[in-house]
Amino acid sequence: MFKGMPEKNAKNMHSVYVKAEELFDKLRCIEDDYVVYSQIASMDIDKHIDNHFSDVKDWEINFQMIKDQKLKLKEIPEKR
Repeated sequence: MFKGMPEKNAKNMHSVYVKAEELFDKLRCIEDDYVVYSQIASMDIDKHIDNHFSDVKDWEINFQMIKDQKLKLKEIPEKR
């Protein structure tokens, strides 16, 4: 089934590649805005907390930052 797909759709392949390049260009323009979210997933959170959270004020500042980021994320339009 998959083997014959490129041959059956050869006339559309160019537009697929063009559209893919357009989408990757858009992604490259915004990737810096979201890199922080992927970095969080790859870090040792316990070590980070031990190194950067020493008193209640540190926790309050970070919780407020999380709330602010959550509001910003809600403003991003969903595209499907």
